[in-house]
Amino acid sequence: MKLTDESWISYQQGKGNEEFQKYMEDLTDMQNHVLPYLQSFCSLEEKGVKERREQQVAEKK
Repeated sequence: MKLTDESWISYQQGKGNEEFQKYMEDLTDMQNHVLPYLQSFCSLEEKGVKERREQQVAEKK
């Protein structure tokens, strides 16, 4: 959301070019490195929950 919010971007730019560059580097780093790991973890978490439910159903039968 903050990537498209003009007032937020203007606020960051108002801090100065060096601060804005650091902010953009942090966002890029997060987008390229952190988010894929989170998506992967969430996917694994969902699979684990689904597998446990299937196992519980199978045990009841």
